[in-house]
Amino acid sequence: MLCSGLSGAVDEIFRREDGQLAGIHLPAKKRAAEAGLQMHKKVADAAAFLIDSNLRDLFEVNVVVNGLLLSAPLKKQFLRDDEFTFVHKYSRVTSSDFTLIGLVTQKGVGKTSVEPIPDVKDASNLKSATRTIALHMRVLEESFGAPLENEIVIDPFAIYSVLSL
Repeated sequence: MLCSGLSGAVDEIFRREDGQLAGIHLPAKKRAAEAGLQMHKKVADAAAFLIDSNLRDLFEVNVVVNGLLLSAPLKKQFLRDDEFTFVHKYSRVTSSDFTLIGLVTQKGVGKTSVEPIPDVKDASNLKSATRTIALHMRVLEESFGAPLENEIVIDPFAIYSVLSL
């Protein structure tokens, strides 16, 4: 008797103006949609594409030297060990000294004033439209993969440690 009385009181607290219960018996997906938390599939797919294209199968090594962040994205397939073994051996923040040799590919520039990008529908031909789409993609990709202001990205030729006893 006490349980049913409490249940009725709880139902009254969560009852909406239209007489329906506010989300108690609704599936999670429907409750999320009603709360504005549901992401459209195309938006989710596009976000997944951007994240995947910037982080794909990379294992990133970072070295800080005099306040400068040196980043070397490595393809996992070229590591001698899988990433879990690599992290187990050296740790995420290693105490070993490593030497990194490579070619500078990007440098962070900080905040820059970006000119407004024209709308694709204002393009006069297909080539202009394609270029405009590429500019819009660049702005989105910078959110995920652009170097930080104090960062230099290096395409590594070699990373090695010297045995010191």
